[in-house]
Amino acid sequence: MAQVPGAADSLKAQAGRMVNGLTTGNYTTFIHYIHPRVVEAAGGAAALKQALQQMSRQFSISGLSFQSVTVDSLSEFVKSGTQVQATIRQHTTMKHGQGRMVATSTLIGISGDNGLHWKFVDTHNKTLEDVRQLLPNVSTVLVIPPTQPPVNYDQ
Repeated sequence: MAQVPGAADSLKAQAGRMVNGLTTGNYTTFIHYIHPRVVEAAGGAAALKQALQQMSRQFSISGLSFQSVTVDSLSEFVKSGTQVQATIRQHTTMKHGQGRMVATSTLIGISGDNGLHWKFVDTHNKTLEDVRQLLPNVSTVLVIPPTQPPVNYDQ
């Protein structure tokens, strides 16, 4: 496993800024931290921003809203070619009419400058093999736990 001084703090901070962009509707910030190939696969930044805005409107109509998104449980760093990679768990809490639900997924962080700047891929409902179809340089050493259904809580 790779030793990368300062990379853990950098990864956690940037993942935090990314998820804050999502929960506050600052989709430009959110998209900034998404891996460029993922953005491209979504039709580009403008199309992705439009899709996120539409999702937000649909959530509002359905009575759903983001309560919080947090990240924790950083994996060991892995070198893959010129990249440093790691996984970090993401916990998304959403409010709904009957209470709240918490969904947990795994983000893959990818850095091309030894941990200074990070781009992320959300693996929700994806296997490592699915991710590697779009990003073949993602290390096979990374572990992506299977997606679990959200946990619901009464008010």
